[in-house]
Amino acid sequence: MALTKLNFGGNQQALVASDIPTLTTNKMPTGSVLQNVQSTTTTAVEQTTQGVIVDTGLTATITPTSSSSKILITFTVHQFVTSSLGAGGSILLRGSTSLRDYGYGGYFGSSTAMYTNTHQYLDSPSTTSATTYKVQFYTNGYRLICQYSSYPSTITLQEIAG
Repeated sequence: MALTKLNFGGNQQALVASDIPTLTTNKMPTGSVLQNVQSTTTTAVEQTTQGVIVDTGLTATITPTSSSSKILITFTVHQFVTSSLGAGGSILLRGSTSLRDYGYGGYFGSSTAMYTNTHQYLDSPSTTSATTYKVQFYTNGYRLICQYSSYPSTITLQEIAG
């Protein structure tokens, strides 16, 4: 974690609150986390048709304070396969633009199972406008259920000072 030195005027023997400057995001060093946004869903989304992309309901919006900031996206999706040879993939989007397709992964056995996919992506949106990120998923044709009340899926957005 980065340390930030506060320079203030006034009596160096005592810290006077009115002498402490406001620590705004533009005064933070490069690499500092400026804000953190998290969203969680437990709403089940089912998919059985191969090649069809479905929203998971996992979405979060962040408004960067600087156009030079980067956004670190971390998401965890829990998927349940209810037939053999099931597999699914996750896609990360900024608005309607696909940022990364994480491909197939998961369970290839002969019974019902749950698997967890956690991914990270560092984005450079170059904007100070509200930016929405969302996760979609797809299956190779076997019954796949995304999320469950006991296993919430989450997305975390962290603005990193550029």
